[in-house]
Amino acid sequence: MTRDEQLITIRPILDHATENDFSEIETFQNKTLRPLLKMQNDILFTIIEHDVFFKQTLAKANQSIDKLTIVKDYLNKRKELKTLILGAIIGQFTITEINTYHNNTKEYNKRIITMTAQRYYDQKLI
Repeated sequence: MTRDEQLITIRPILDHATENDFSEIETFQNKTLRPLLKMQNDILFTIIEHDVFFKQTLAKANQSIDKLTIVKDYLNKRKELKTLILGAIIGQFTITEINTYHNNTKEYNKRIITMTAQRYYDQKLI
């Protein structure tokens, strides 16, 4: 079994992964990124929670500010943290997926960080 085959077999299968895909970016998001984010969920949350300033930033946050916005901004501003999160996902790509990723790196990075922030907010802060 090749590395790519092994990576595909360990991913969770999501029911909605093939529904309503309108563009190449949305298809990649739903068929690749969402299953990988689900699979790496605990790793991503551990990376975020081990960041030295993350809990301090949440604790100091004004109650009137949306915590989802705080998490998104924080993940985007902390370069080291953002790099770790992206690496946890990109490292699970197949050769075909890494080639697709390189066609629109900036957009896919934005989606990975946004979806990670949303997942963290939904599971840890609500």
